[in-house]
Amino acid sequence: MSNEIKEFFNKQGSIGLILAIGPDGARYNEIEPQVAVSHDTLSNRIDDAREMGLIETEGVSKGSTSVINRLTAAGMVCYKGMTQD
Repeated sequence: MSNEIKEFFNKQGSIGLILAIGPDGARYNEIEPQVAVSHDTLSNRIDDAREMGLIETEGVSKGSTSVINRLTAAGMVCYKGMTQD
């Protein structure tokens, strides 16, 4: 695992973010109650994960400001690594 990934997962809320998004994706208001960090910290983790290519954000519908966060292929590898028995 690269140092950048290790550093990301050592930050508060990172693991919870990936688990909350999961394979189905999630909107911010669905993620927030599942991750025990402040609003600002969660927003920062989403930005960090997006910059690292672990998640992507897409509009829910054309012209809407509502977005859904989805795991990328790399994000799914992390998710599966955390949820394997």
